[in-house]
Amino acid sequence: MQAVRDASYKLLNEYQTVTGNVDLNVVQRVDEQINLCYWEIATKDKVSASFWIAQFPINNLLYPSTQDANDWGGQCCGGGMYVTDSYQSTPLTYAAASACSYFFEVDNACNVDIYEYSAAGTGATATLQTLTISAVSIFTQYVGFITALSAGDTIQLAFYVSGGTFDVKNVALYSFSFSGVTASIPYYQPWVEYQIPTDFYAINRIRYRYYNDYRNFSDYRIDNGVDNVWKLLVPRDYRGELVFDYWRMPSGVTTAVNTFEIRDAYAYIIPWGVAGAIMMGNGFNARVGGMYMQYYEQKRDAIKLDHNYGYMKLDNIKGW
Repeated sequence: MQAVRDASYKLLNEYQTVTGNVDLNVVQRVDEQINLCYWEIATKDKVSASFWIAQFPINNLLYPSTQDANDWGGQCCGGGMYVTDSYQSTPLTYAAASACSYFFEVDNACNVDIYEYSAAGTGATATLQTLTISAVSIFTQYVGFITALSAGDTIQLAFYVSGGTFDVKNVALYSFSFSGVTASIPYYQPWVEYQIPTDFYAINRIRYRYYNDYRNFSDYRIDNGVDNVWKLLVPRDYRGELVFDYWRMPSGVTTAVNTFEIRDAYAYIIPWGVAGAIMMGNGFNARVGGMYMQYYEQKRDAIKLDHNYGYMKLDNIKGW
């Protein structure tokens, strides 16, 4: 940082020492302009980063699965994993043995009875809970825990309403109690959401690893929702590790000891842009400032780096 600052002062013909005889307004403008030029160059000489995702979804008891990586839409479950059922007059029921927690989405007022049936098929049915869902206008998510009277009994969710209609979708029953932490109950939806780091600038690639399968991954979506938070959406039925390689926003430099996150050769382009902008903007010497700025822009625009990295598969002599 300090070397770039000193070079900027020299081009301005105002450099004497780091602390002395430099107009305060110019000092402030120098540091501001250094960061502006730094960010421009960083869009060319990009700063890389990665974060890892381990995606091994918990099985939904309603759809016993032999799913493996790349199964999509319940192909191994006979279909119907992410369906919407509409209530007419008969309760919509979903049942599985040994359920300890649930997830579902509904779009209107309804009641949900949670029943327990004896694993032996005898004895009276127990009503464990009755949930009253208030009127909603969009699909709303609900999660909760189930405390059975006897381990291994069948748990049934029964959705109904008197004199109305509603839709229910993405119903799940899990065999885990998640240590009683409601926020840990997974949403059962076609896409799993992962928050992208806040320094995200642009995506480079995503790599997928599962056993001996290692490849670039393309079956994803990136969403910037109403909360202005970048999210990565991956189909739930993929299992394995994902490496999200991305270009991140560079950290700003504010003190003499800060370092740039670009190559030194490109960092030394910055003083020309700094001096040019200040000389033109402050009216010191618009002609010379224009020459400095033209030089900076030519050098900046000439930066052409290949950031696309491939991969190859190497087989050993035994063929794996």
